[in-house]
Amino acid sequence: MSYVVAEALRQCGFPFELHAATDGEMALSLLHMFDADDRRPSLVLLDLNLPKVSGAEVLEQIRGNARYQRIPVIITTSSDAPADVGAVSERGATAYFRKPTNLEKYLDLRPVIRTILAQ
Repeated sequence: MSYVVAEALRQCGFPFELHAATDGEMALSLLHMFDADDRRPSLVLLDLNLPKVSGAEVLEQIRGNARYQRIPVIITTSSDAPADVGAVSERGATAYFRKPTNLEKYLDLRPVIRTILAQ
């Protein structure tokens, strides 16, 4: 899946360095790595249904850290349940993108990324 995300970012025309995590613990470790390097991500694409630590919990950690509060977070998930959308909106998600079953349709993420990064 990270190939499709990389392609969507490439087609947006923004320079990027992609770091992928396979679970919520790894996502939090990546954030701590950025802390150690005194850097911060420009954008976080976060799956809601991560193993170990859920995407909602990772989002809470991001929004609870003053250093990361302004980083745009796009929640990507296969769920379109209103409860899920509401829960991540309350936790401070910047956008919500329902992952399609067709990988080509995943490139519909491009306008979401363009809008957020152009701000």
